[in-house]
Amino acid sequence: TMSTTASKTLYILRGISGSGKSTLAKKIIEEEVGSESNENTTYVFSTDDYFINRNTGVYEFNGAKIGAAHVWNQNRVKKAMGENQQVILVDNTNTQRWEAKPYVVMAQEFGYSIVVREPDTPWKRDAQELAKRNLHGVPVEAIQRMLDRWDDDFSVEAILKSSPPKFAKKPNR
Repeated sequence: TMSTTASKTLYILRGISGSGKSTLAKKIIEEEVGSESNENTTYVFSTDDYFINRNTGVYEFNGAKIGAAHVWNQNRVKKAMGENQQVILVDNTNTQRWEAKPYVVMAQEFGYSIVVREPDTPWKRDAQELAKRNLHGVPVEAIQRMLDRWDDDFSVEAILKSSPPKFAKKPNR
């Protein structure tokens, strides 16, 4: 049997803004790392961090940079995996399987076990309540769109089979 010290785990968190991902992340770190957690180690990797202004600490979302933000976060996770960090959490909305795929592929490459976790808050599918609770002022319409495209099957197999939507131009009606 493998000793627990040798096991490396990638936690893929998923949930709409305001559903309790950050709280869940803290709980996982307490359980997994406990008091040995090192303040110089990043455990939680969120694409949203890309939009936090380094000087002011203020979140400034820019939709035009979302692709760059995802690549930036994937690179940070890859670096942590390359350093054999035991516990890594990806804290993204992950509404659709294909969004998690780069992380799953990396995890397999670097020998990580993969655990998908979602907050079990009673309001996790309630657009109105999520709009009230999320920290980044995401409007209820945007939250409803996320809920509409939510993939239920988030097994590793399903994630690996997924691919990004083809952004085809819709024919003019």
